[in-house]
Amino acid sequence: MALSSCAPIRTIRAHLVALTKRGEEAFASAGQLQAPWANALAKGIDAKEFAKTRRLLATLSERLDQELGKSRDDD
Repeated sequence: MALSSCAPIRTIRAHLVALTKRGEEAFASAGQLQAPWANALAKGIDAKEFAKTRRLLATLSERLDQELGKSRDDD
């Protein structure tokens, strides 16, 4: 098993879990494969464009969270 449950904490997005030793090893292995792929994908894209995109995605995420909060309040 790669995940183990932790003390229950009520969250909106996900349950809290912790990686087991085997899970930590799998996660590290995946990270080693992902980094070269992500770097190749991003090659030639300006850092300012990344920053601009990150801000846009953060704004959209915040607005979505607000909308979801409104719809939960209506229930």
